[in-house]
Amino acid sequence: MKKNSLHTVWIIGNRSDAIETAKKNNLRVVLLYNKKLKNHKADTLEQISFIWSKQEWMHFVEDLLKKEPKPIAILAPTEKSVLPAAWISEQIVPNFYTSEKVALHCTHKPTMKKVAKKANIPCADFLENETGENKISKQELIEKLGLPMAFKTCTGSGSRGAYIVKSENEVPAFLKKGYMAESFVKGTECSVEAVIQNGKVLFQNITEYTEPKFANLVPTTFSKAIQEKIFEFNEKIIKALGAKNGITHTEVFIQNLEQNNTDKINLVFGEMAIRPPGGYIMNLLKLSYQKDFWQIWLDTFLGNKVDMKNIEPHFYSGLRLFHPKAGILKAIKGKEFVKAIEELEEFTLSVKEGSTIKQREGTGQSIGHIVIKGKDKQKIKSLLEEVKEKLIFEIK
Repeated sequence: MKKNSLHTVWIIGNRSDAIETAKKNNLRVVLLYNKKLKNHKADTLEQISFIWSKQEWMHFVEDLLKKEPKPIAILAPTEKSVLPAAWISEQIVPNFYTSEKVALHCTHKPTMKKVAKKANIPCADFLENETGENKISKQELIEKLGLPMAFKTCTGSGSRGAYIVKSENEVPAFLKKGYMAESFVKGTECSVEAVIQNGKVLFQNITEYTEPKFANLVPTTFSKAIQEKIFEFNEKIIKALGAKNGITHTEVFIQNLEQNNTDKINLVFGEMAIRPPGGYIMNLLKLSYQKDFWQIWLDTFLGNKVDMKNIEPHFYSGLRLFHPKAGILKAIKGKEFVKAIEELEEFTLSVKEGSTIKQREGTGQSIGHIVIKGKDKQKIKSLLEEVKEKLIFEIK
């Protein structure tokens, strides 16, 4: 028998913050996930597969609606869930959602690049072999993209499966199925987080990658003029890709940043995701701006008023991820230094002496992290580097 509830949301993909935020809003949560979970805070768990076709998702939704009420929102907090959420939304048609077209723009990288180029947004040249039908040779890759060259999967996030080749010998004989190759973009990488509702950009933040893949700072220390230029660039990207609601996460490369002159810097688009960012950035946003960004994300899909006017950072928040080279962990030195940091917010390690450290395959993989918060941006930035020097992982 169908449960009598007028306030149900479906969440695709297991991010505990998304579930907990919905529950705090007295919403019934139906979690759609590809694994059986013993412990979760959703009201019910429905097992799905992320490799289902659109038609298979439609049949699943028809069956689910026989026992669950029609949801008021379909929420996609993970990269894999964005496209299925769009398929479901176009079947159910809640008031605020991401369309299939926009979901493809923001998850399928070759499509994303084509849309950006059509809108005259600078981004890397690329070749793709998603289906395995494009027999792109080593010679063609080098001739069209040059060296160095970046390889990545056509879908997915967190740099898993991505790598860079610098010499001709490293280039594969043919571009692998499911992969794309890009010309290498030189520049300083950062990300831009934007809150959007009904297609209007309400807020933007720049996350500074003080050490790409390992350390981030929120907000950035870039000059106000450079920040404004990046914000304008990001709004152009959002408009081109068609994002309407939620939180977007855009990777941008800044060329000639060392000149600290807005007239001389060039901006190059990397990728944009239309879901809450990973890498603890949501935590850093909350610490810096003293606002619950998970609640803000939810509000954009519920149609609640999102007031982001006059929001200024109260603190600078920094993150460092830990993941030493692969091997057996012999010893960890410097934990006392970390624990004594006055600005310390979080410090976690999931390993101990004797643990096996696996090769890092993406930014989402780490054996621990530190989060620090303070008023002095230079001190926070310096501490992120000092922690790297003083917390030592000895590997044998």
